[in-house]
Amino acid sequence: MQFSLAQINRDLTRDAIMSAIGKTILALVIIVALIMMLHFVVIRSIQVIHAALKKFSGGDLSGRIKIGGKDEVQDLAQGINVFIDRFCEMLDQVKQEKRSAQENEERLKVVIDNAGEAIITTNAQGRIQSFNAAAEITFGCTAAEAVGRHMNEFVPDLLEHGPGVRDITGKRKGGKEFPAEVSLSEAQIPDSLESVLI
Repeated sequence: MQFSLAQINRDLTRDAIMSAIGKTILALVIIVALIMMLHFVVIRSIQVIHAALKKFSGGDLSGRIKIGGKDEVQDLAQGINVFIDRFCEMLDQVKQEKRSAQENEERLKVVIDNAGEAIITTNAQGRIQSFNAAAEITFGCTAAEAVGRHMNEFVPDLLEHGPGVRDITGKRKGGKEFPAEVSLSEAQIPDSLESVLI
């Protein structure tokens, strides 16, 4: 049996082409498998994280991200879970502080409303901010009528003299004047200065 050089060359070329086609098909199968694995492992994990963050941003703080494995995506999910836990702790603390502040405010309001002396607070412009029950009796008008009005309508020129104790002439709702002793002090409230008249 004789082989010609051309025949051997054709056979080698055909074998090389078949080998290249086989390697290309194998490479494509591997690429598709890697893409599927990437989708399953990484992209699916990112979708889980995204869904959890969407719930979180919508106000649902109850869920946590559950992803198996020991990779960067798992580390990211764990970090987000820790962040959500800390955020929830801070939120609970803020709610508790708000409740406590509301309770203190209510307690203070009860004390002020039940004080035997008239207590009036004004803002820096002299507009009445609060007017307790004793002030209602003293000046003959309700807190709803007094709040927002200028202090000069009840005690003319009082705020221009600054803090201290002094004898004054007050005005009741109908314009009737009466003598009184008042203590005026200033209180620095965040972003404003208020006057307190007792």
